[in-house]
Amino acid sequence: MKKIMGLLLITLLISTSTQVSAANKAELARLTGLKWRFIKPDFSNTSLSHKKLVGCYIDDGNFSNFRGTTLNLWRAFLQDAKFKDATLEDCKFRNAYLYNAEFDSATVNDCSFESAHLYQAELINSTFDNCVFWKAYLEWADLSNSTFEKCDFGGANLKKVKVKGTTFRKCDGFSEQQKQDLLKRGARFE
Repeated sequence: MKKIMGLLLITLLISTSTQVSAANKAELARLTGLKWRFIKPDFSNTSLSHKKLVGCYIDDGNFSNFRGTTLNLWRAFLQDAKFKDATLEDCKFRNAYLYNAEFDSATVNDCSFESAHLYQAELINSTFDNCVFWKAYLEWADLSNSTFEKCDFGGANLKKVKVKGTTFRKCDGFSEQQKQDLLKRGARFE
């Protein structure tokens, strides 16, 4: 019944509008449990809070100046997503695929990237406070000129990560070998 009502709502929206906005698709996904695929959605200058985009596929999404609070993006695919000047609080990227994502000049607080795949992602010129990167896959990611404060990197894959100008302040979970390797590459630990 829930899916039938969702399909009727989708049909109504599509028939009354030539284009369903990304925000409406997100709300429909939450209401119906259906998965959505977004191609080049524009979430710029918008706010979303208390939404579930579980398992959604978002390709080349623009999240510039985006404000997100308590978003659940568990197992979402966010390939080439751009979070320039974005503010994220209490968001869950657990097991999310953030391949080639860009967090540039972003403010990220209390977010979980547990077991997230951040291969070749750019987390540059940004601030991450009280975030969890436990078992995150950060190989080849660029963390240059960012500050990580009170973040947990336990079990994270940090091979080939770029950290020039990066500060890790009161962060946990680094092995001694990882810490020495990051220091050699230009990171600071405070």
